[in-house]
Amino acid sequence: MCEGKIVSGLEIMVRYRCKVCGGTGIVRNPLWQEWDESIGREVPSGPEADWNGFEVRNKAWWSSRGCQKEPPEEVECEECSKGWVIRWVPISDVMRKAF
Repeated sequence: MCEGKIVSGLEIMVRYRCKVCGGTGIVRNPLWQEWDESIGREVPSGPEADWNGFEVRNKAWWSSRGCQKEPPEEVECEECSKGWVIRWVPISDVMRKAF
């Protein structure tokens, strides 16, 4: 049997799957979420729909947020940008979880 003491102060690099994007590196643009909750509810439907009026309101909404045109719906995750989060953690924490 092997006995030993975990040395404190040492750290190891650990890579975690990003919890924000689920490991894809891509998230929905927050502006689009805001759009869904406001003007997105007003999208016309049916043969009598007023698409011209909606387009005017839609362009004004994006313009009020500093966008000349609609931005992409998906953007790079700000937490990780590639699906993984790298952290330096005490090696003692890793060893405790492993054994």
